[in-house]
Amino acid sequence: MWARRFEEEAPKRSGFGPRAIWSSGELLALAWADVDFVGRVLRISKSLEQTKQGLRVKPTKNEKPREIALPKSAIEVLRQHRSKQSENRRLFGPD
Repeated sequence: MWARRFEEEAPKRSGFGPRAIWSSGELLALAWADVDFVGRVLRISKSLEQTKQGLRVKPTKNEKPREIALPKSAIEVLRQHRSKQSENRRLFGPD
């Protein structure tokens, strides 16, 4: 999942530490549609939760979406990863 890769790589490349900004559940619920590459903004509106029935996506605690400005270096990491992910899907099929 790209969110896990971003969590690992972004601090190394940009000094941008994501854990101070969002929870692990919010990070794991992110999708490419949540990233505005042009505006360099990340929109957080949901969270992934483990339940007895399995995983579920739910609204954030206060149910209010928030936007986080991303530095150019973080956008670069995300663009590179999205490109690699697209290539892997082309070669091996979707998830």
